[in-house]
Amino acid sequence: LITYDWRIRQAAAPASVSKDIVLVEVNETSIRDLAPFVGRWPWPRVVFSWLVNYLNRGPARVIAIDFTFAEPDGTLGSRIGGTDWAAADSDQAFSEAVGHARASVLLADARYQGTEGTQRNKPPDWSAHTLPFRLGQAIDQPGIVLPPYPALLKSVTLPGHNYLPLDPDGTARRMPPFIREDTRFLPSLGVGAAIVAGSFRPDEIVLRDRAIMFRDRVMPLVSTGD
Repeated sequence: LITYDWRIRQAAAPASVSKDIVLVEVNETSIRDLAPFVGRWPWPRVVFSWLVNYLNRGPARVIAIDFTFAEPDGTLGSRIGGTDWAAADSDQAFSEAVGHARASVLLADARYQGTEGTQRNKPPDWSAHTLPFRLGQAIDQPGIVLPPYPALLKSVTLPGHNYLPLDPDGTARRMPPFIREDTRFLPSLGVGAAIVAGSFRPDEIVLRDRAIMFRDRVMPLVSTGD
């Protein structure tokens, strides 16, 4: 693993990264700068709707959002710039903005292992909002998938998982391109964005031995134990 890290550093070529891929960060600076206007973190969902609307004016080919919005806003709402936003209205504004995007991929939390016995609050069914991938039982099944809250889930083009297993030395180096829940398959957030941006059909994505074929492109796979 140490030599792998060294080889990756030697092979890295930042100049080869596509300039069509842009990262929009929500970091400590933006949180502090916007605090006088939108309050403390986490931001009301309507703030994310304004960000998405801004990207829609590009228009961005695909918007992938690496935040978890598993439940509707449970607060009493917010006041922004003298305007009161009820929590439900804020949620709805975000869902509508995502629905107006050319394409969108939102995070589905796949790190939750669940509890023993019957679940009183089962996660929403996300199967109708993914694509009919057929990759087989060799794909890892890590745990329960918590998709975005229902109104937002209806607006997304494709959900994408965040499952990030650790290597034996405790470092996370790779993310499975797909996970599954029984016979349903879910791409990672990044792979989902690439699938949508590249207009790949589910039948063009095939598991062959230790690689996944994306049309004429090959993604080698490495098992956790290797």
